[in-house]
Amino acid sequence: MVLLEEIKLVKMKPKYARALRDIWISPGVIEYTLQKKNLTVKNTLKKLINDEAKTIVALINKIPVGCARIHFLRGRKNHIVEMVIFVDPKQQSRGIGSKLMESVLKIIKKKKIKRLELEVNVDNKKAIGLYKKFKLKKEGIKRKVSQRGNKLIDNYTLARLF
Repeated sequence: MVLLEEIKLVKMKPKYARALRDIWISPGVIEYTLQKKNLTVKNTLKKLINDEAKTIVALINKIPVGCARIHFLRGRKNHIVEMVIFVDPKQQSRGIGSKLMESVLKIIKKKKIKRLELEVNVDNKKAIGLYKKFKLKKEGIKRKVSQRGNKLIDNYTLARLF
């Protein structure tokens, strides 16, 4: 089991893009996201490094094992961030998601954000458990929003107010 001390959180760098892309499209992750299997390293970089987002990468022995991306909304929604988080299936349930969430919450507090929101597949029990642990509340359900093969999956909308 990985000790929390072994997990290092760092700012996203281009050199992590390939490993994070591989995690994002891996079995155990991709079916719970809106991501397509044909995600390129270049597109991964665009999604994880841009002016409207901040991405934190979790490393174990200098190898990316997951990340959290917060997208800062603009205009009349500039008090809101949207979040995506994923962890390598081989490293799940070891505290990495919690450590990433703690980091996200520190950024939100520092930036004086008032609302964190996300969507999660209704059958993604591990992620839902993580979000409940960090006091995100279910606000609603979006019917048949995610494709998984030939099946359409419902998503919960979750949020936390600050």
